[in-house]
Amino acid sequence: MAAPMVTYELKGADALLRKLGKLKGPIRPMFMRVVMRGKNTAIKDAKPHAGDTGALARTIRSRVASGPIPAEGRIYTNVPAAQRIELGRSPGDRPAINLMKRWASRHGIPSARAAQLAEDIGRRGSKPVGFMAKAAEHVTEILPEEVAKAERAIEGTFR
Repeated sequence: MAAPMVTYELKGADALLRKLGKLKGPIRPMFMRVVMRGKNTAIKDAKPHAGDTGALARTIRSRVASGPIPAEGRIYTNVPAAQRIELGRSPGDRPAINLMKRWASRHGIPSARAAQLAEDIGRRGSKPVGFMAKAAEHVTEILPEEVAKAERAIEGTFR
């Protein structure tokens, strides 16, 4: 004798599953927009002075995890000096004079003052540029509206 069994068939399940699949659709584009806008802010703020070369800004990248609902988005640079630029130099962390000569000439400062500038930075430190902090702040500001747009798109699939 066969074991007792109940079979249940949900009529319209295919249509329901298709609609539920559409829920994921707006999430990835929203996530990508937010990360890209944060990246653009970091790029803009990585070059705070007209004399800056923009070399750091050109190294800023972004990545969004794979899948329809990404778990992570990153804005980053692999440039070793980026942390010093982001956070500023601490007192005692004097820059090399040859770097200061190049920096001074790009900023309209006589390169003869490079040694004195390096000593001053070594003594007092330097101000942070905060390009990644500004990107994070911008992402935090725009995220609620971007999530609201995605919610509206999701709700629209059920009308």
